[in-house]
Amino acid sequence: MARPRPRPRRADIHVQQLRHQDLHTKRQSLPKLPLPGPLPHRNPSHHPIWRHPIPISDPIINTTSGFLPLQSYFQTPSPSSYNEAPTWHLVTPLVKDDTLVHLAHLHEQQTNHTFREPDALYRPAFNTLLQSLTTLHAAGFCHDDIKPANIFVSTPRSWILGDLGNVRHLSHPYHTSRIWRSDSAQLADCRANDAVRLLKTYLQFIRQASSTSKGEGGIGEFDVMFYEGREPLSILYWWSMSDTQSISAEELRIRSLVEPPELAARFQGSGDVPELDRRGAEVVGVRIPRGRWSLRGLVGEELRVRVREGEVLGVGVGFWDSSCCVLNMRREDGMGW
Repeated sequence: MARPRPRPRRADIHVQQLRHQDLHTKRQSLPKLPLPGPLPHRNPSHHPIWRHPIPISDPIINTTSGFLPLQSYFQTPSPSSYNEAPTWHLVTPLVKDDTLVHLAHLHEQQTNHTFREPDALYRPAFNTLLQSLTTLHAAGFCHDDIKPANIFVSTPRSWILGDLGNVRHLSHPYHTSRIWRSDSAQLADCRANDAVRLLKTYLQFIRQASSTSKGEGGIGEFDVMFYEGREPLSILYWWSMSDTQSISAEELRIRSLVEPPELAARFQGSGDVPELDRRGAEVVGVRIPRGRWSLRGLVGEELRVRVREGEVLGVGVGFWDSSCCVLNMRREDGMGW
């Protein structure tokens, strides 16, 4: 006969009440469990290991302005079964201005601007975020989960990295595991992987923020620019992708300064969307498709941060938003910290 489910404890009830409270209060931080239910298939284990969240509490992370700082952490017992171990939670400040996903949608609703305007406006924030990533890497950690939904907008010109639940040491066994190398198609060096994911995340954001991101026939101006390789943003991407195995966040920041948005003036002529040009992309060996009908899907696939990514910018699949200030720190294979 099936055993009855245990009654929730007082701590569980309190956390649940906080999760469902209205966020439009004076509360500065809020516990919330963003991913209830079973964990993804990439964290299987018959022998769970529960560890203290050491990397998250490192002073480097909590004193660098580019990261969502940790205010506290705690455990709660799981009400789902008797054998399930407690769950870690992280408490961080509540960022009410949301993520890059929300900011991109705000820009997309505006009219009469190309990808150049948001790039000129937000490139400094991107460069500053690269500096923060360099600091994290110098301290011996990798973020391991950079994507639009994990970059929070403190102010339009100030972005911060959140969702630090996957922060790991550079030498963590997960970075050499079969899951890391094959399932997610990550780069061998987690630092280079962080840098490339941040670059792709930024281009996803600029693409979505452009009011001309979806042009006639589904072909947007950004998509055409992306494979031409003559605009600063396109040059920056393909230049960086030519040596992804060794690129660092600092090197990427320097390249971003070498190819600033201001250089776009050299490419602007009549203002019309230029015809697809193979010369720029061929410099780094990029093969451009002949049929324009496939261009939009090709760009979207190129800019995904993982091969099996469940989320494309603006289409979230179970990811947490700015109202979520506590991460589910449960890891069944001990690979979280």
